[in-house]
Amino acid sequence: MKRLLFLVFMLAGCTYQQTISSYSKIDDNAKTVAVNSSNFVDIHQDFKQILSEAGFKIYNQNNRGYMARYELADNINKNNSVRCGFFEDGYSYDITFMDMRKKEEVFAIEGQGCREAILRDFTALVNNRYDEKPKNEQTAEDEDTMKAPTLRSDGRTWWSN
Repeated sequence: MKRLLFLVFMLAGCTYQQTISSYSKIDDNAKTVAVNSSNFVDIHQDFKQILSEAGFKIYNQNNRGYMARYELADNINKNNSVRCGFFEDGYSYDITFMDMRKKEEVFAIEGQGCREAILRDFTALVNNRYDEKPKNEQTAEDEDTMKAPTLRSDGRTWWSN
């Protein structure tokens, strides 16, 4: 019986190893992004849906005539060794969001994890909400300070300002 319970907990648990580096905010007045259309992994399509819902105009990265301010580069693969419960897929991923005007990285996410956690963090980053404090904790002094890069791993913040 103990072995059966152990097996159930092992199969239901989620492996989550992630590093997030956030360097700057996305310009709300220039929400255009180039995305590689040849990636047919289902979570890649979710990224495009999130970008669309955040107000981005999406261009095909393979068409060199695009004039997008940002570019999404992702390398996402299903990974059977990542445990995400009974019916959820696990992924290995490396995602970079670049500002093409400034030639700078805006944020990067890499690691192994489950679909919902990846999508939750990606949504927060493209909506400039990743480093926000709850409204009752925010002060006027917080709004004037520049955000330092943030590093997260395993869902925990290791350092930030």
